[in-house]
Amino acid sequence: MSEHSKHVIIYSHGFGVEQSARGMFTDIAAAFPVAEHIMFDYNIPNREENTLTVRPLSEQKDILLAEITRAKEKTPDAIIDIIAHSQGCIVVALALPEGIRKAIFLAPPLEMSSTSLRRFAGRPGSVIDPDGLSRLARSDGSITLVPAEFWKEREAIDPVALLNTYSAHIELVLVRAKNDTVVSTSNFPTLSSHIQIISIDGDHDFRYASRPGLIEKIRNLLQ
Repeated sequence: MSEHSKHVIIYSHGFGVEQSARGMFTDIAAAFPVAEHIMFDYNIPNREENTLTVRPLSEQKDILLAEITRAKEKTPDAIIDIIAHSQGCIVVALALPEGIRKAIFLAPPLEMSSTSLRRFAGRPGSVIDPDGLSRLARSDGSITLVPAEFWKEREAIDPVALLNTYSAHIELVLVRAKNDTVVSTSNFPTLSSHIQIISIDGDHDFRYASRPGLIEKIRNLLQ
C-alpha cells in the first residue's frame, strides 16, 4: 500500500453482539492508528430493557452496502479492507461488495449448525419460536430477540458456496480458531482453492492470550 493512500477498514460483527464485537474489533483497530475504522450495528439495542433485536440477514446486507457506499463517497481513492467475524462473514459474502482490496473472515461458520441455538435453548428464560419472535437468554443477562424471517433466511444459506462465490471477486482470507466451540473446526474440502485458510490458537472470539496473535496475523495480512 502506498504511504500516501488512505486506508479504510470496515468491520462486520456477528450474531447478537454490537459493533465492537465485544471489544475484539476495537482491539484490532488500535493496531492500525493511521487507518479510518468504520464500525456499525446490524442489530437494534434497547438499553432500558437490556435487549438486542436481530435484523434479518437481507437487511444486514443492505446496511453493510450502505456503509461501504458512504465510505467510497467520502474518500473515493481509499484502499478499503473488510474484517468480519462469525456470522458477519456471511453478511459480507451475501452482499458481494465491490471495490474492496481484501476481506479477512474471522471464525466464519462453514455450516449452519444448530449447536449454538441448542445452547441458548437450554438457558432459563429462552423461548425458541421459528415462526414467531424468539427470545434468547445470553450469559451476560441480556436477551436477544430474533424474528422468524431471520431463521428462514438463515436456513436457506450454504456458507461454503457463498464463500466460494465471493472468493472469485476478492482476495479472501479465513482465520479459523483451533479451539472454536461455536462453529465447526472441520476441514471442508469443497472450499475454493482461491481462499487462503489460516488456523491459529484461540476460541471463537480469540480472547485472552490468543488476541495478540490474532492482531499480529491481521497486521501482517494488511501490510
